[in-house]
Amino acid sequence: MIFIEDSGPKSCSEVRNAVFGQLRGNDVPSAVAAKALCQCVEFFRDLDRIHSVAAELGLEVSGLRSDDSLALFWDMSRDGRNIGFIYRGWEDPGFGIGECVPVSADAMPVFMAQADTAVTLLAANGLSLTLTPMSGGGCWLNMTTVIYSDGFNAGALGGALDAIWTAVQTVNDMVA
Repeated sequence: MIFIEDSGPKSCSEVRNAVFGQLRGNDVPSAVAAKALCQCVEFFRDLDRIHSVAAELGLEVSGLRSDDSLALFWDMSRDGRNIGFIYRGWEDPGFGIGECVPVSADAMPVFMAQADTAVTLLAANGLSLTLTPMSGGGCWLNMTTVIYSDGFNAGALGGALDAIWTAVQTVNDMVA
């Protein structure tokens, strides 16, 4: 999409007119256009909400990614130390919060012997667990939880991160 000359849009009305022109010029059905524009509005609202809550908790977010499945995916850190990620799919009712922990091939037997303990801990804290195999053996443990949009605030995010880091430490202790 080309905006007003090469200098970019100058005002809200210029951006709006360029978007409408693009939609009309490509015969986008009004239902599709309305849904896409609503998703754009939610995307920008989510950016503002995440930045605000992250700042309140002293977190940094970086590496914003977006694609056909994910409206947004950000890595989160505190004082330069990775503490997880936050994401939202285009159709999701809220935000996913999580962290991935690698378990080496050598540590897999130890982890598998204690897997029930890990799964119970995760479930008791509202976390889900998926395993993703790594090339050469071992796996990634993907631990995630969800915060619905209307409940997304600093307390909810802080609580989710605490639960995830308790699980991360427990898994690391299991396979250390």
